[in-house]
Amino acid sequence: MDQEDFERASIRQQARQPTKNDPKLFMVKVKPGMEREICVQLLNKYFHIKAENPEIRVYSVVAMDHLKGYIYVEADKLETARSVRILPTFP
Repeated sequence: MDQEDFERASIRQQARQPTKNDPKLFMVKVKPGMEREICVQLLNKYFHIKAENPEIRVYSVVAMDHLKGYIYVEADKLETARSVRILPTFP
């Protein structure tokens, strides 16, 4: 690999780095044992709200089996991730 190839590879790698405009991943506390159910509820809630308010941007919700009592919410803003706590199954 010559210097030019190395520089091209470095530029491609830097292009994949996150920017300040990319969504962030937030950890939200939920009732233990309810993580998967809350993810489904959140998905349903998001589709209802999205039709009325397209400004709300939730990109993904993840429940990990080894992480009891928490889910990950990928969103643009902390306020959006906090808004999921309106669901009745949150502590």
